[in-house]
Amino acid sequence: MSGPEAARPEVEWSLLCDYCLIDIAGKLTLVGIFDRLLVPTLPVHAPLLVVVTRWRAPSTDRFIAETRIWTPTEQLLVTTGPVEVAVPPAGPAMTVNQFRAVTFERAGQYLIELLAERETARYYPCEVVVHSAPS
Repeated sequence: MSGPEAARPEVEWSLLCDYCLIDIAGKLTLVGIFDRLLVPTLPVHAPLLVVVTRWRAPSTDRFIAETRIWTPTEQLLVTTGPVEVAVPPAGPAMTVNQFRAVTFERAGQYLIELLAERETARYYPCEVVVHSAPS
């Protein structure tokens, strides 16, 4: 971000999903949006977890973003690390973070934390619930 007077980017929205595609025309397709995982047993392995975030930021600017997932015991599970995001002149900035082979060891509330310029911009929960099928 340029200059101390520049506003930090804000999260317009963010979602967890199984898969995301942005086509050549810029249309966004999200598959399997969720806010909780119902699992039969633990630990459970998610082959792919996608966090899609739309950012409000000044056009033609750049900023540093990071996506983190925290366990119910406040341990860092996975992170993208700091990533430079370019804001296109014709549209909003989007980040699509793919986390592969994520293991959830316990039930409870996991937190998705979104950072802009190394400060928390938003966080939201994803619940992991053990739910056995009725017999």
